[in-house]
Order: sequence, then C-alpha cells, then structure tokens
Amino acid sequence: MACSGGYASLACVIKLKKAASKATHSRFLKVERFYPRFEAVYEERYQERYGFWRPAIGTAVEEFLECGDLKQGFARVRCPDCGHELFAALSCHGRCFCPSCHQKRALQTALWVSQEVCAP
Repeated sequence: MACSGGYASLACVIKLKKAASKATHSRFLKVERFYPRFEAVYEERYQERYGFWRPAIGTAVEEFLECGDLKQGFARVRCPDCGHELFAALSCHGRCFCPSCHQKRALQTALWVSQEVCAP
C-alpha cells in the first residue's frame, strides 16, 4: 500500500513525531529532573544498602535521555513508492531502563525464539 506522500504529509508527520516526543512522557521528565540529585546523594544514602555506584548506571541514564532525540542523530527514510520522507531518530538500544527500546528488543527476541528455536 502506497502512502499519500508530499510535503504536506511530511510536515504532518514531523508535527506528530514532535507531539509524541518522549520529552512529554512522565518517566522521561522525572529522570531528567531527579537523576542529578539521586546521583549526588547515592553514596551517602544508598551505597550501604545497594553497593557502590556503577558507572554503567550513569551511562544508561545518559543514553535514555538522548534516545529518540533528533539532535543526537537520525536516519532519513524515504518511501520507495511515493517518495514520502521522514526522519527517524536513533535509539539507545538500551535494555530494561529505556521502555521503548526494551519493548522493541523483547518483541524481536520473542519473534526469533518463536521462529528459530520453537519452530517445528
């Protein structure tokens, strides 16, 4: 099925992408707001119970905050039928911390297991 294409629809897609931006999601806003304070007080308040601060935590949070941001990189995608174009933001490919990337990976793994491992 071919898409409608054209510059008007491209503008609509960009508006929709911006409206659905994860900057409006509550988890993103909470992490962005409270993570610096959490990191600052971790040693004092949480280290005894949960162990030393692991650098991978900071890396995962930084990647989550940059995930899906067009400023961090994107791919230009064009429909071969009508020429309709849009920008697809690059993702962090994170597991567990980034809900959208984790869900995508979980679905891909389930598909692989059903087709390759459990196939008759």
